[in-house]
Amino acid sequence: MQLLPRESSPYATLVRAQTSGTSQSQSSIGALVGLSIAAVVLFAFIITVCVLCYLFISTKPRSKLDTGLSLQMAVKLEGALYVKK
Repeated sequence: MQLLPRESSPYATLVRAQTSGTSQSQSSIGALVGLSIAAVVLFAFIITVCVLCYLFISTKPRSKLDTGLSLQMAVKLEGALYVKK
């Protein structure tokens, strides 16, 4: 348990001033730590998105896949649709 001096003494004013400064600096340090953590998380997210985009672009297949179906040109004559061989 901490004993505090009487409110009217000059020492009480000094103790109050030191205590309030300490809590402000602690909250400032806490805010800086919180902002630093948020900045690191944001930076990691941006790097992850960039890497995923690079991998998506670089791993595209070089040639189109063969479905086994050959495309043929269709010709429309007199209202009917014919397949040109």
